[in-house]
Amino acid sequence: RVPAGTRQAEIVAPTSAGYLLEQSGEDRVTAQSDGTTLVERSYLLRPQQEGALSLGGFTITAEVIAPDARDPFDRLGQSGFADTMLSDFFGRSPLSGGGFGSVFAPTRTVTTTSDPVSLTVLPTPTGASGWALPAQAVELHETWQPDPPMLRVGEAVTRKVQVVALGAHPEQIPDLTMPEVPGARVYYEGSDKKSVPTEHGTAAMREFTWSIVPTSGGTITLPELGVDWFDTGTEAPARATLAAESYHVEGPVAEAPAQSAAAVAPAVAPDVATPADENWMTTGLIAGCGLVALALGLVAAMALRARRNGTKPQPAAGPALVAAARRKAALARARRAARHGDAAGTRGAALDWIRWAGLTPDTVAARFPALGAALYGLEAAAFGRTDTNPDLRGLVAALRAADRNLRRGARRGTALPPLYPATT
Repeated sequence: RVPAGTRQAEIVAPTSAGYLLEQSGEDRVTAQSDGTTLVERSYLLRPQQEGALSLGGFTITAEVIAPDARDPFDRLGQSGFADTMLSDFFGRSPLSGGGFGSVFAPTRTVTTTSDPVSLTVLPTPTGASGWALPAQAVELHETWQPDPPMLRVGEAVTRKVQVVALGAHPEQIPDLTMPEVPGARVYYEGSDKKSVPTEHGTAAMREFTWSIVPTSGGTITLPELGVDWFDTGTEAPARATLAAESYHVEGPVAEAPAQSAAAVAPAVAPDVATPADENWMTTGLIAGCGLVALALGLVAAMALRARRNGTKPQPAAGPALVAAARRKAALARARRAARHGDAAGTRGAALDWIRWAGLTPDTVAARFPALGAALYGLEAAAFGRTDTNPDLRGLVAALRAADRNLRRGARRGTALPPLYPATT
């Protein structure tokens, strides 16, 4: 709290080898009814050792108008028109702490220090030599480039997974490894670390990037990813996960590698001649011609039958059908998770549905207000902003209503309703 007439002030945090202090968010400045100003600043404390910890005091240095300072413009003379006009003008200035001359009044330097604080730092939850991620909350999210991903054989897509830990330091987030994916090659591109401000305080974020190149058409499944952490609220181990997900890949299906002829052919002594050695070329040509003739006959028969029946080859499923199938699968996962009271699983499935609907958590409320409100309520309960239990059934009901809306729009041949009304 700084007094009226303060010109400038600086807050200096204590330093020590036993801890690190990092400012969290911006200063909160509030004018008080007694003329003083309340300045609030939050810090994130990171102890570097266990046991007793003494946190030194914070020091504030301010330039304050001297209480007995004389108005420097008093020497301009007695009260008159010019003096009154200048006093009225500068007296209304926010820099004025008293009369007209207070803007230019001499100041004095005031320094004060808060009392030190003694704390006790508990040992690492997993042991003195173990690794731990103590945090208030941990979540895993993913983004794609392009989003939603359209997987095709031989074409790379980028998957980014963010690990967000509230109340932790980026260096505490462990490495995240994606296991091998059958039907695709996975290339790790690295990770980025940073601290991000949130409405609940400073959070650590580490973003991992992979390039995924499908090698076969059909379906590939990305395995579950998870991070073990220690919940500082419940003082118990926990695990945050990103559920396994299957994706459709467009393109030819790769054949299984065939065994080499050397592996399947019977061993023959090199110095022993066989009867087939002398006419192998003639036999091979006859067999090859027979196979070609058989293949041509089958193709002609299939074409004739298709012409008689009036059938046409069916086209492959397009992006819209793939997205609809992924939304249906996400909705089914959300229903299962809600039945078991799994809030994290329900939220993850809802976010997958939103992604396959071509939306984001920030824009879904504009298109589907009920779904946006249900998702916000779930997040508020997860981060302890409310004392009520999350309404998982309500979230699933909102998801089903939004999905019906999308399917009706698809049958009418229309896209999603515009986020903003068209202007003329």
